[in-house]
Amino acid sequence: MKELIVLEEVNAVEIFQGQGMPELLDRINKEARSLVADVNTEEGRAAIKKNDRNLGKCIKYLDGKGKDIVTELKKQPKIIDGIRKQMRDFLTDVRVELYQPVSEYEKAEAERVQTHKNRLNQLIEFGEQSKDWMNFTISELEGYFEAVKAMPEGKEWEEFEAEYETEFEKAYDLVGKAIDNRKKADEEAAELEALRAAAAEREKEDRDAQIKKDAEEAARLKIKAEEKANSDRIEQERLDAIKEKETAELRLAEQQKKAAQDLIDAEARIKREAEQKAAKEKADAEKREANKKHNAKINNAAAKAIISASGITKAQSESIIVAIAKGKVPNVKISY
Repeated sequence: MKELIVLEEVNAVEIFQGQGMPELLDRINKEARSLVADVNTEEGRAAIKKNDRNLGKCIKYLDGKGKDIVTELKKQPKIIDGIRKQMRDFLTDVRVELYQPVSEYEKAEAERVQTHKNRLNQLIEFGEQSKDWMNFTISELEGYFEAVKAMPEGKEWEEFEAEYETEFEKAYDLVGKAIDNRKKADEEAAELEALRAAAAEREKEDRDAQIKKDAEEAARLKIKAEEKANSDRIEQERLDAIKEKETAELRLAEQQKKAAQDLIDAEARIKREAEQKAAKEKADAEKREANKKHNAKINNAAAKAIISASGITKAQSESIIVAIAKGKVPNVKISY
């Protein structure tokens, strides 16, 4: 009995990726069905079994060819992805290289614009800071002024020229006014200091003159007083004695009044301290009594529990409680 078809001659690509599968299946079907065999004979059954084996071979062969194609197809995405990456990397490098002149131009342009903006901001800052001229020295303000004047001019500012001219005028005026204000303030301060020094000098001269005048007057009065002293000495001594006596009596009265007040304050303090002490002692006694009752209640409850649990006598249980309360039983204590 011949084979169904010559499988080695089958074009796998044609039957799985083309239009050859229906024709092949039709051929195999017809050849398989062309067998005429008597199942009642051994030869007929053998022919049917061989036909079956041939169909099995066809199925296995064709399925294997299909798997081979699927395996190859599964490799295609990786290959294609690799080619895609190669394409992207290459064309990206080309793109970056070809766009580099634009990138470099834009970078340089951005740096150029930022340089102008930085200078403008510095120019504006010079003017704004000089508004607070009282916190700067004349030297610092003149440094600002020189920095303003040292800025580039005219066409060097390119498209920022108009803005530069506006901000330059502002800064120039602000710093210039600040210098004038600082100079004026310094001059006024110096003038004020000179006036103060002159006033101090005049005051010293007046004071020296007054001291001299007072000294001369004192000398004159001294002579006059000495001349009058002999006649007035006795009267003055009498008046001084009276005044001294009155002063002593007044001082004594004040001392007596203070002593009386001190005595009253001391008595009040002693009474207050005694009352506070008595109140504290009473509170402490009440607290001790309360603690004593509380502890006794807990101790009695503990003693009863020990009696109930162990069957010992009341005296024995009380002895145990006392020992625990005094800390004579290690690792055991009563919580009150």
